[in-house]
Amino acid sequence: RDFAFKDYVADIELYMQQAKEKVAARVIKEEKLKKISQFDPKFYEGNKRLTKEEGDLVRKLYLARAEKGIWSINPAPGFCETKYHLDNGSTAGSAFLDENVRLPLQTHKTFDLNKLTTPETPVNAPMAIHIHLHYSEIAAEFVALLNQCNVKADIFVSTTSPEVRITAEYALLKYKGGQAKVVQNENKGRDVLPFVEYFKDDFLSGKYDIIGHFHGKKSLAISAEFGDRWRSFLFNTLIGTSENVELIQSLFASDPKLGLVFAEDRHSVGWSKNKEHAHTLAKRLKPSPVVPEHPVFPLGTMFWSRAAALKSLWLSTDLLFDVPLEPLKYDGTILHAFERMLPSIVESNGYGWATIHHGGAGW
Repeated sequence: RDFAFKDYVADIELYMQQAKEKVAARVIKEEKLKKISQFDPKFYEGNKRLTKEEGDLVRKLYLARAEKGIWSINPAPGFCETKYHLDNGSTAGSAFLDENVRLPLQTHKTFDLNKLTTPETPVNAPMAIHIHLHYSEIAAEFVALLNQCNVKADIFVSTTSPEVRITAEYALLKYKGGQAKVVQNENKGRDVLPFVEYFKDDFLSGKYDIIGHFHGKKSLAISAEFGDRWRSFLFNTLIGTSENVELIQSLFASDPKLGLVFAEDRHSVGWSKNKEHAHTLAKRLKPSPVVPEHPVFPLGTMFWSRAAALKSLWLSTDLLFDVPLEPLKYDGTILHAFERMLPSIVESNGYGWATIHHGGAGW
């Protein structure tokens, strides 16, 4: 009586009943999710081979996270769940299969390279590739990949030291697909500043229709293994094979308004500490791009672009004049904002963008 034990028991019974109702509702959602082909357990888990039972566990995990408003991993290629919920004013406790949502869902255009057909007539769009090298060992790896895939493009290489420049020049002696140009500058602005500043005259010349941007990413702030795995995923998705490159060229050829192609990533990464920097970038560019509520962008800053779709970058003056010196923070700089703004920059120039993947394969 003193401790109101009956009320305590009643509260526990209420919580138990609420928990039972919550579990029952989740079971209904799980059954519904099994019937919806858009949810891809393998994609959600990073392309792991899953048994039927493991697939069911992934669905449970996805729904449990969704109930808490955790949408950091996307359920299928072409659908960024965080973006969807922010754009539609959803709150925690909802998942993409809610009854008020009409399928199929798509927040952005995506292409499964495994389902595309190589064009009978090769697309001969003039191409250039920029690669930024801070680590010398990546040079030979990249050249070998381009030769193996029979890539035809002029190569523009930016480096940060005499040693890397010499190593890159030596590796490029074996490159068979076009001309090569190597420049050395200070270690500032990572891969982004060289892409925007060093070769702007070449990229604005009208000589190239399609421009690729790559770099020897290692992500040592996290771990070397992580950086190698991420770089391998991006290289294999965006280059990978000669057929890959032909398919990407054909995407640009078949859609004159396609301006940017990058790898579909299952991770949904938001603005973090970078939105203020994004507004700064938007003010410096003409036309000024829109800063979206939630960005979908090329994680790792590797992509293929139509030259005209990024012309505002190369026409800008001192766009990145305030890039911080090394060592760079892991997050919260104008370079991190630049990465997130690329699709919006393309849109401001009158073009669209899309992602590509191999049957939902992730990393």
